[in-house]
Amino acid sequence: MTQGLPQHEVLSEKERLQILINEMNLLQGRFDKYDDLIFRNRGWTLTITIALLGSALTLEKKELAILAVFVLLLFYLIEILWRWLYMHKYIVRYRFIRDSLHDEKPIDSFTVYDLTHHYGEPPEWRSKVRDCVLKLEPFVFYVSLVIASFVIRSLAN
Repeated sequence: MTQGLPQHEVLSEKERLQILINEMNLLQGRFDKYDDLIFRNRGWTLTITIALLGSALTLEKKELAILAVFVLLLFYLIEILWRWLYMHKYIVRYRFIRDSLHDEKPIDSFTVYDLTHHYGEPPEWRSKVRDCVLKLEPFVFYVSLVIASFVIRSLAN
């Protein structure tokens, strides 16, 4: 009888592949979760902004249109933080697994279920800013609402 740590069995390539497929499915579940949070965030953004802008027009109070801009900035910041802090690490790992499998690299060369960025090249900060802050879809969504707020502000005199 030997004392100490148990001997680790080496996973077969088929077992590693199955674990990586399961990991990709788990990562996809994370993407779905954050996409749902982002769209709920945008729903609340739209609801609050329209209520404030409608009130600004009805009550002729331009301060409410200015408040709408601050609400928009707050919700945009929340979306950026979700993308920056959470989603991005999952995207890096997912792309690493996908690219490794497409390039037919031997899968015994990298670990399974690792989100430490040691097994996927983390992007430089400029790329992260472009992907999180200046992503076209949310940028257009929020900027168009800010422009609408300024238009309503000028009409609410």
